[in-house]
Amino acid sequence: MFFTQKHIISISPNAIVVAAVDAGAKRTVTIKKRIPLNKSMLRETLLDIKKSFNGSFDVILGDVFAFVFAVAIPTGTKDEREFVRIKAAEEVPQEITPMTGWDFKEFLKHVDQNEKVVQCVVVENDFYSLFSDAVRMSGISIDAMEPMLCSLARAFEEKPEPRLVLYQEERVIAFVTYRGLVLSNVSFDTTPDPHVIAQLIGFVKKKFDIVPKHVFLAGSFPLSDEMTKALSSYIVERGDLDPFMEMAKKKDGKNDKDTASLNIMPAAMRISGDPKLQQHIVGIAEPSLETGVMSHYERITDVRSGSYPQGKLFTILIFASSFLIILANAMIWYQRLQEERIKEIHPPAVSTGVSETTTIIPSGIATSVTPTSL
Repeated sequence: MFFTQKHIISISPNAIVVAAVDAGAKRTVTIKKRIPLNKSMLRETLLDIKKSFNGSFDVILGDVFAFVFAVAIPTGTKDEREFVRIKAAEEVPQEITPMTGWDFKEFLKHVDQNEKVVQCVVVENDFYSLFSDAVRMSGISIDAMEPMLCSLARAFEEKPEPRLVLYQEERVIAFVTYRGLVLSNVSFDTTPDPHVIAQLIGFVKKKFDIVPKHVFLAGSFPLSDEMTKALSSYIVERGDLDPFMEMAKKKDGKNDKDTASLNIMPAAMRISGDPKLQQHIVGIAEPSLETGVMSHYERITDVRSGSYPQGKLFTILIFASSFLIILANAMIWYQRLQEERIKEIHPPAVSTGVSETTTIIPSGIATSVTPTSL
């Protein structure tokens, strides 16, 4: 698999971080710029990033900016996207409108029942609108965007068993993942609460009949004695987990089709929600499909193709369209100006009850008037 260095922007509640990532043999993540997040200066911040680095960017959204969850839906649904939208709207505290950034990806298919599990991602409306406008006004080129949870879950897509993952960044995030699918998640300001973790695991078991027996701890966050005791019955491992590296790995290979991205659209940011995309990773966020299952599920492997225009080509098309509109308006203005000048040189004749035919000589020197009988 071939990887090239990629610039990735991570947006958290406190900061915007730009990193240069090489997910190939070198496996390096180099932080290039860190800027405090100021939403009122978002356009200026993106413009500064655009000027500082060449090329396009991928974007990772912090967990506070996107809802990531999974829902089960019947197979063979005719208007699948609309059906998922209605189901997703029941899970989030906001409306899902045509201007909302959201998407879904099919992950699991139940062996005995006519249903499948899809991952859903819904971006917080106010932030989605703000960021979309800032991207368009700054002219920065965005290739893909996904929630941080989707990036983190990618690290476990090849694991044959579900996992409870605890990851620390600005906060501690706990989520249950299976084959790269984020089933559900919670977050903590400091130390994980074992009672809330138990509720999370119970919710996933009740809703999907999936029970994790493995726990992955990423970060140096402290565990209370109660939390340590609660994890004693699990297979626990510690390790590193880097969302920058996992985001970069989604490109150039098998992972690319299994990743959902949010693409920049003219009026707002849209996660590629083309109906043709049967491989969606929503919660992971966008068109693309792949997954694993417990005993009751089997992996979905067919991939839909297609996406919205993105990157530099799409930016060029936007500027070309804007130029044509400006040119057309200029031509209309020029034509009206010429008409006004003609009226000033040759004002319309005053009506006298007699019809007249006036011939204007190009030089404007001679004019002949021929009365016509009434």
